[in-house]
Amino acid sequence: MKALVTGIKGFVGRYLELELKRQNFEIFGIIQDSSKNKKYFQGNILDSKFMTKTIAALQPDIIFHLAGFTSVKDSWDYPELAMKVNKDSTKILYEAITASSPNTKVILVSSAEVYGAPKKIPINEKHPTNPLSPYGKSKLAQEEVAKANSSVKTIICRSFPHTGPGQKPIFVIPAFAKQIATIEKGHQLNLSVGNLEAKRDFLDVRDVVCAYRLLAQSSLWGNTYNICSGTSVSIKEVLDNLIALSHAKIKVVVDQSKLRPSDIPVLCGDNAKLRKDLNWSAMISFKQTLEDTLKYWRNHT
Repeated sequence: MKALVTGIKGFVGRYLELELKRQNFEIFGIIQDSSKNKKYFQGNILDSKFMTKTIAALQPDIIFHLAGFTSVKDSWDYPELAMKVNKDSTKILYEAITASSPNTKVILVSSAEVYGAPKKIPINEKHPTNPLSPYGKSKLAQEEVAKANSSVKTIICRSFPHTGPGQKPIFVIPAFAKQIATIEKGHQLNLSVGNLEAKRDFLDVRDVVCAYRLLAQSSLWGNTYNICSGTSVSIKEVLDNLIALSHAKIKVVVDQSKLRPSDIPVLCGDNAKLRKDLNWSAMISFKQTLEDTLKYWRNHT
């Protein structure tokens, strides 16, 4: 199967590339920077001519659309940019497929942020969408583009928070792990935190990309799936578990600038549909994810 991955050099893209290689996909990628790899195409996902030319030349069986604006936090500062990058890139993608490669299918990576504040826990795919953040609104706009282009076979993946080694420390788990590694080396005194009360449904990135790959090999086109663990943990529990993995004496200090109430106090997904239709299950324990993430930052701090 010939696959094109937008954002192949991003956090999730790198893991997806490894997953696809193990399954003998022929893999091509779209990147922003130059590369000696002849299977990577340098260009902008907002450049219609580039996207049409690339897709026309490749005729991929499947496109994994990962590239986009990824930060909920930053979307509050740059709401127009979040919408432009996420919605417009998807519109350009579908126009390019329709014009030049109509048999190409799409795994569209959306987000649990489209649900907004949950009316019921756990959240299943029938839960109403009511995004609160500009990021969530941009991801719902992506979904609407896909639904408006129903001739292109698509599976929408509503991914809940996922993490693992190599994720940028703008996200909570790598932010904690990096600080712990820095404290262990004597380069930092205290561990700075914000609101610890929120609960989130975390899944290891390696289990996430496995789900994407299995969906691409399925015949489940036209469906929407939650990609999640089905359980939630508090940020305080995450912090406590990470600190327990360290032998250092760690003093936790609340940073008032980070101490803002969560718009969504509890986020927990229902993955029953994914498990039933795909026979998928998470293989990596949360403890293993934390251990691997801390090990990564010990080696990169």
